[in-house]
Amino acid sequence: MLLEWNGREYPISASGLRIGRSRSNEIVLTDSEVSRHHAFVWESNGTVYVRDEGSRNGTFVNGSRIANATALRPGDRIQLGGTFLQVREGGAHSLASVEPTRLAQRHASLSMPRESANVPSVYYPVEYNPEGYAEQSLVAGERIVLKARLHWGILVWPCLNIIVGLVLIALSPIAGQMAGGEQVGGTVSLGMLACVALPFTLGGLAGLLNAFLVLITTEFAVTNKRVIAKVGVVSRHSLELFLNQVEAITVDQTVMGRIMNYGTIVVHGTGGTKQGFPSIANPLELRRQVTTQIAKKMD
Repeated sequence: MLLEWNGREYPISASGLRIGRSRSNEIVLTDSEVSRHHAFVWESNGTVYVRDEGSRNGTFVNGSRIANATALRPGDRIQLGGTFLQVREGGAHSLASVEPTRLAQRHASLSMPRESANVPSVYYPVEYNPEGYAEQSLVAGERIVLKARLHWGILVWPCLNIIVGLVLIALSPIAGQMAGGEQVGGTVSLGMLACVALPFTLGGLAGLLNAFLVLITTEFAVTNKRVIAKVGVVSRHSLELFLNQVEAITVDQTVMGRIMNYGTIVVHGTGGTKQGFPSIANPLELRRQVTTQIAKKMD
């Protein structure tokens, strides 16, 4: 069992327990030195493990800061900020937390560089980002099964535009010389530069910036309860659909999409709702995970 300092008990199982200040965690701590998503504790094959989730102050086991998933034994002490938890042997493995205590000065010497939040997970087959939209949207008992991204191919066309524009800029003086005459050649060169080369280049740069922002701000996640999608930062479009509301997931792929492994995911929900997300990388795996989670819900 997992005992928090207020006396509530939580079982440690394969599904695990998220610990931190965010209300989306199974165990919510009020310690100001604890991050929103601080640590994850779970059991696998009879052994309890803990890993840090990219927290600001780190996770310590028996006074040593951990960098990777660490096996725990009865009697081990876990320190999250100023809160201590202890693994205990019982009917099941258990943790008992102690009231938050101010860290002793000697712990300052143990400080280490913050670990990246994008650590390959033992439990989640995803790169777990505590600040991501999907992670911030999780509710109690919900975990991410798969996260999908847009395919890098959306950057290809803007890059090609930039290359064509640069080539035309380089060719504009040659075109002027071939036109004959200094005045006519200068006019042709300037016209090619202003009307063709620069629009191609500037349009390509604007398109590349837009595609890059879309690439890094689009999130698509499958959890054990929902399908979560988000596009944009300033102007945001999001979709959060419970699995029992999903009627179908279809994948549309062109010949190039099949070769490069990307396609359009279309989510069909109850009531005739339909939402498409183009250029998703590895779309067939995403569809498989959605159907797998739906099947588990139906069992």
